Amino acid sequence: MKKLFSFTTALAIMILMVSQLTLSSCTKTVTSSADNSVSARFLGKQWIVDSLFENYNSSNPGTLVYSRGGTNNAQNLDGYIVIMWPDGTQFFINNGSYVTNTYTFQNSDSTELLLHNPGPDYARIVTLTNTHLTIYDSTNSALSYYEYKP
Repeated sequence: MKKLFSFTTALAIMILMVSQLTLSSCTKTVTSSADNSVSARFLGKQWIVDSLFENYNSSNPGTLVYSRGGTNNAQNLDGYIVIMWPDGTQFFINNGSYVTNTYTFQNSDSTELLLHNPGPDYARIVTLTNTHLTIYDSTNSALSYYEYKP
């Protein structure tokens, strides 16, 4: 009789666990659409520079001045991290030194930025996934590729 009770109890616990997993995965599916917004993918994350091109325009890919892991970089951005906070604060971290600036979104889909660092700098998000960010800096004709650093 003990073995039957133990088996029944174990089966009931397993059914409850499976139903909890099913319900919580349904909840994740419902909330995941909000996670695809520009704000959710972009803000509050640490972005490290993967590569930087200067003098970039539609007909010229520009000059590569930094490539992570590269040996002939004109700039050293290995210790450079950018964090854009939802309150409009922007942190630049360069090898432990912090510089605080501000930014504002310039359009309703949050892809055009006005960065105040300290002067005005206009930029546009070209591509954005959960792990990759490309920004075109129209003020300085630069194209920056970033990777998310968890």
